[in-house]
Amino acid sequence: MPALPRGKDSRKDASIATVKLIENTQLFTWMVKDFFWLVLVPYISIPAGLAAMWLQIVMIRRDQANPSRILNYVGLFLWIAGNFIWMIAETLYDRSDADINMAGTPILKQDSNLYSR
Repeated sequence: MPALPRGKDSRKDASIATVKLIENTQLFTWMVKDFFWLVLVPYISIPAGLAAMWLQIVMIRRDQANPSRILNYVGLFLWIAGNFIWMIAETLYDRSDADINMAGTPILKQDSNLYSR
């Protein structure tokens, strides 16, 4: 096994590797949340979503020196938080008999001549 370089660059490389690990873990927890949301198992999707949001906050706090990354991370956090709220509303508060049939209705306006073809 080759020796790791010492000095300023080695700390920077370790920091980049840590950020990548956090990003990959956050992405994995988010994919777990989405899968268990799809199969309607809130006992797993809610903790996975909370973990993904927590890891996003860790990335925001860890990389405060770079304003462009902070803006990106905050935007991602807001998207994740909104998606998490949507999941909570759908899995815990939505009616179980809700039927969303969007293919059976026209999107813009009802036109009997075009719709009956």
